[in-house]
Amino acid sequence: MTRIVVVTGAASGIGAACLRALNERGWTAVGLDRTDGDRISTVAAPMVDADAPQLWRCDVTDPDDVAQAASLVADAGGCEALVNVAGVLRAGPVGSLDPTAFREMIDVNLVGVLHCLQAFGPQVIERGGSVVTVASNSAGVPRTGIGAYGATKAAAAMLTRSFGLENAGAGVRANVVHPGSTRTPMLESLWADPSGETSTLNGDLDAYRLGIPLRRIADPVDIADTVAFLLASDARHITMQELYVDGGASLRS
Repeated sequence: MTRIVVVTGAASGIGAACLRALNERGWTAVGLDRTDGDRISTVAAPMVDADAPQLWRCDVTDPDDVAQAASLVADAGGCEALVNVAGVLRAGPVGSLDPTAFREMIDVNLVGVLHCLQAFGPQVIERGGSVVTVASNSAGVPRTGIGAYGATKAAAAMLTRSFGLENAGAGVRANVVHPGSTRTPMLESLWADPSGETSTLNGDLDAYRLGIPLRRIADPVDIADTVAFLLASDARHITMQELYVDGGASLRS
């Protein structure tokens, strides 16, 4: 039986790691990304197979793009799981952040999740499947310089949990993974100099930011393995939860 999972933001970083990890676990993995992949207009449903993950070019901020991708997946049998990873980060203090940058984060990090829940949700609901949204530990802990980003991720987390509540009667599970500092191009873009990694590990009192108790930057596979767990039958009684995967940096109780 073919089990299809759709992963957004799948061209690099955490999204690419999720695509690989799920394919290795037997899922037929379809990745969506606006920067890379086969154009939706050239994709045929037979391209969906379990042998290798697929990458299709799709902009989650465009509802027509997402609907077209969902139609192709439906033609291939329909998806049982959706993993929302697509995201952008525009740093800056809340008081001076360019509103255009904030709107871009809202469009990708929040509205993009809504588009995917609406387009792929019926397929997931029909199969009693699962949704995982990859957000950020900045959704639950105030952070200087990325507060607006954290706000969009907090909203995406609540949207996901609400979808889980609304569809729990159909057996649908919806959870959130909050990564901390993870070795991706997004994190490295925040490091102004080589001391950035050391500062991340040790914390920065001037920025009111704690370090990482486990003393390492996460690898994307650390997040991908958590996503894979939440989609597996081992997590069949877990829903509407927010799991922080940040080496203890948030000191969550």
